[in-house]
Amino acid sequence: MTARIRRKTFSGTDPRRDRDACGIGFVADTQGRASRRIVEAALEALCRVRHRGAVASDARTGDGAGLLLPIPGRFLAHELETKFSLPHLDPARLGLAMLFVADHSPAYEVRRIVTSACTAEQIQVLAWREVPTDPRALGARALQTMPRILQAVLLSPWPTATGGGCTSPRSAASR
Repeated sequence: MTARIRRKTFSGTDPRRDRDACGIGFVADTQGRASRRIVEAALEALCRVRHRGAVASDARTGDGAGLLLPIPGRFLAHELETKFSLPHLDPARLGLAMLFVADHSPAYEVRRIVTSACTAEQIQVLAWREVPTDPRALGARALQTMPRILQAVLLSPWPTATGGGCTSPRSAASR
C-alpha cells in the first residue's frame, strides 16, 4: 500500500504557488540618516543576487527584488502643493500607499475598497495616481503578469510618532 503524502505549504495555498527567497538584505545608517551611500550599497546588494537565479531565462524578467525606501514627508507635502494644488499639509500626517493591482481589476473598485478601509481607520485619501511604467524594459514572462501600480496619498488625523507618514489609529493608540 502506497501512502500519498500531501505537501503542506507555509502559506496554506497550492504548493505550485509557493515561492522561496534566499534571504533579505538590510542596509541602514545606525543614526537613522539618509544618504546616497546607503542607496548605492543596497543597489550593489541587489546586483549580487543573480547567483540564485533572480533572473529568468529571458534575461529580462526579475523575481521582484527591489529597494524599499521611505518617502520624506516634506517631499510629499511639496508634491501635493505643486502637482495637485492642495494646501500645505503637515508632512508628519502624510503617507503613501503603493498598490499593485492585477490588470483585470477595475481601478474604480480598487479605489473604493481602499478608500473604505482608510475611512474605517479615520484616514483620508487625498489623491490617487497611476504610476507611469515602461513595459519595454520587461521580459516576456514579466509582461504576462505585470500589475498596474497605483498610489494613494493618505492623511492621518494626527502626526505619527516618527513624523514619517501615516499610521492607523489602532497602531497609534497602542503606543
